[in-house]
Amino acid sequence: MRQRSEPNWSPPRDLMARVTVADTRERILAASNAKRYAEAVTLAAATPSLLTCGDVEVLWRVAEAFGQTDRRSRALDAYRYILTKCSDPDIRLATLQKAAAWLSPSELGPLQTLGADASTGDGFRSIREAFARDAVTAAAEDPAKPLGAADLKLFQAMAEANGAAADALLMGNFFLHRDNFVQAEHWYRLAFARNASASSANALAVALLALKRPAEAETLLSPWQKNDDEARRTYLRITADLLSARPPASLSPGALSRMAAAVAAKRDVSLAQEFGWYAHSFKQDVTALRWFATALSWRPDDETSAYGFAVVSRSMGRRDALNDVVKAWGSRSPRIRALAQLR
Repeated sequence: MRQRSEPNWSPPRDLMARVTVADTRERILAASNAKRYAEAVTLAAATPSLLTCGDVEVLWRVAEAFGQTDRRSRALDAYRYILTKCSDPDIRLATLQKAAAWLSPSELGPLQTLGADASTGDGFRSIREAFARDAVTAAAEDPAKPLGAADLKLFQAMAEANGAAADALLMGNFFLHRDNFVQAEHWYRLAFARNASASSANALAVALLALKRPAEAETLLSPWQKNDDEARRTYLRITADLLSARPPASLSPGALSRMAAAVAAKRDVSLAQEFGWYAHSFKQDVTALRWFATALSWRPDDETSAYGFAVVSRSMGRRDALNDVVKAWGSRSPRIRALAQLR
């Protein structure tokens, strides 16, 4: 406008330079937004005056562009520049948060140490804790995945102190998947104390089962298994473990009643058979016969249930019942047919 009224006037060089820089800044942001990362790097390289703490947004975009164009070392240089040259604690923390979104833990580690100074105090602790949690989560899901001692130590301290049941459960999962059942029990018990729920009860019961303490696991999990599918599956595993123990375990009437109800609700044929053999081992053949008959009512074509029924019938001297089973199964089951020939 001024040049129209004053043809001989020309804008000052510093003004033109500022306009050019401003225009380049917008072009860098536009290229970044459009994922034209190589263009963003080229524009930034041509305008180094933009790459200062005064415009950290550009620095962040350039760091991302370097990373997206397979120049990760240059991206690390950009983040390192901000963390060593820019004094604003909020900017420094935001920088590490942005870096954490795509850098690996090994790349991020050296950057994290740059935050431990007088100006930020322990401002980066939240980032370190988040990475420790991610590392423990990944290691808990995949036992083959290594976990650094520093991450494990930090997350253990967090899980002990923060009162979160979820973190205690995560620590329990980590140890469970490494067959450290004593530590798994410790953390699962802590999780259950913090938040008694079906998931925490189930986790603790799994650890107790691994520690060969199924009776304790049964007592713990019984109230939770009625309304939770995973807890119910674990409870039936516990039931199988208790019933199949050799020598047979002496179980309380309460435990037997609870387990029987769970087996009946599930109509689990194999566990009905286990109940039959368990009762037979204690010479409670009336109860044993009832369980084998129940199993057959749930699955009439099950030879194992028929065999159990035949064994108990013979033990009780019930030849009529034995003959009925042999008649129905003798042609299909040599072991059932053989029972009729024993004297």
